[in-house]
Amino acid sequence: MAIKQEIIDELLKDYKNPEDLLDDDGLFKALKKALVERALNAELTDHLSKQSVELRRLKAELVRVTEERDILKKPPQIHWARTSQGMSSEVRLH
Repeated sequence: MAIKQEIIDELLKDYKNPEDLLDDDGLFKALKKALVERALNAELTDHLSKQSVELRRLKAELVRVTEERDILKKPPQIHWARTSQGMSSEVRLH
């Protein structure tokens, strides 16, 4: 992977000696920390995005199952009607 020259120039703008790169508070350590944090943040964002999609799917499924349960809890309505051949009934589920 090629790194743009402008980025390298920006990173080295305060460079004076090798210690600026290699010390405990040098550029290498700071750059490594920043890169790892950025990569972890991207990975976490991707993971949370996938969880969010799954959560929305599960919520929709819960709504559907709850509606089905509520329908099954209601007693059927029976409607009687007098016909020329006697009584007939019609069952309606609401």
